[in-house]
Amino acid sequence: MASFAALGIIANNFKPVNWALCVKESRMYNCPHCNKPTIKRVTKFFMGSARTAKCSSCNGDWSISWVSMLWIMILIIPVLFTSNILLQVGGLTLGLLGIIFLTPIVKKGSV
Repeated sequence: MASFAALGIIANNFKPVNWALCVKESRMYNCPHCNKPTIKRVTKFFMGSARTAKCSSCNGDWSISWVSMLWIMILIIPVLFTSNILLQVGGLTLGLLGIIFLTPIVKKGSV
C-alpha cells in the first residue's frame, strides 16, 4: 500500500510537458550576454566571423567563432576536387552541420 501512496503523490504532482515549447526553444541558441534563447539556427548559419548581430533581448553584439572557416577549408572546399559524388555529398553535409551545430557563438563588445 505504501507504494501506491507514493505513486499517488507522484501522480498528483505531475505536470504535463509542453513539447511544442521545448521544440521551439531547442531550435534557438542562447545569447552569450544574457543567456536567453534568442539566436535562430538560420541566423547563425548565415553569420560569418567578421559579421556581428544584436540580441533581441539585451542588444548585446554576438558573432560566430573563426572556427567556421575551418569547417569550410577542411570539409567543404576539398570535396569539390573529387569526382566521387558520395564524398562530395558527405563532405558538404558534414561541413554544413559543423557550421550550424558545432561552431561556438562568441561575444563581440560589451552590453
